Amino acid sequence: MDLAVRYGLYALLLSYASAVAPAVQDEPQKFKLIHKDGEKVTVLFGGRQLFEYRYSHSYPKPYVHPIWNANGVAITLDSPSDHKHHRGLFIGWSNINGADFWGESTGRIVHRSFERLVAGELAKITALIHWVVEATGKALLIERRTLTAFPPSKDLTMFVWESELTANEELTLSGAQYNGLGIRFIRSMNGGNVLNSNGTTEIKRANGERASWCAYFGNANGSLCTVAIFSHPSNPRHPTPFFVMDQPFGFLSAAPTFYEPIKLKPNDVLRLRYLIITFVGKADGKVLNEIYDQWTSKE
Repeated sequence: MDLAVRYGLYALLLSYASAVAPAVQDEPQKFKLIHKDGEKVTVLFGGRQLFEYRYSHSYPKPYVHPIWNANGVAITLDSPSDHKHHRGLFIGWSNINGADFWGESTGRIVHRSFERLVAGELAKITALIHWVVEATGKALLIERRTLTAFPPSKDLTMFVWESELTANEELTLSGAQYNGLGIRFIRSMNGGNVLNSNGTTEIKRANGERASWCAYFGNANGSLCTVAIFSHPSNPRHPTPFFVMDQPFGFLSAAPTFYEPIKLKPNDVLRLRYLIITFVGKADGKVLNEIYDQWTSKE
């Protein structure tokens, strides 16, 4: 049984958003990947751009940018002047045995190869990545990263980010809130609002609060947009502490070492799995909880 059916995500798309196309079509719409070798992979569905995976060695890390909401508005910001290391949707850690893979000062996350580039009813990108200390060239972590995109609707897009991080030596991953999977929002979404699985709607309270998911709402160039990160129950430190802020800019991340480090022995594997959704308008807690329950009940 394919991944989309197991997750029950097709049903969710039909339940919570308008249909992507008429019920009867001459040809069903499918995913397409446009690969610009050495630079990026663009993910499209029925001609609509959903996101780009950027992996050029000219960048300190591979990341996703832009992410387009279902109405075509790009909702991520790439390397703004205030925080150059904020690159769309990215994963990093500010302290792994003293190396900074968040602020990009002493560590680089380097794309090595693609294991899989698949497009059809789903889109799937799997990459092999090394987390390298710049001063020594030593790889502390070997990452197998998989992005799986599901068919969008008129109002909803969703994809899963999975990272399997294998330690090459004894490691301590730390850095308070500056760790995990984070997303920097476009400037028009500054001053937004928050909602998490606990029902918390205050930014200051939600920041650092453990939750199964956290959503950020903001004005995306004239239209209200919801972006949520869902943490799978199999993730370490679940429910996950989330780092969220609305001023001076909008930012959201799932930050498993917000309060305490993660220690790995050689060959230990840290597995992280997140579902990212964008929604045109404001998705309420009931909808978000049901999406979360559907996703986690199938894995």
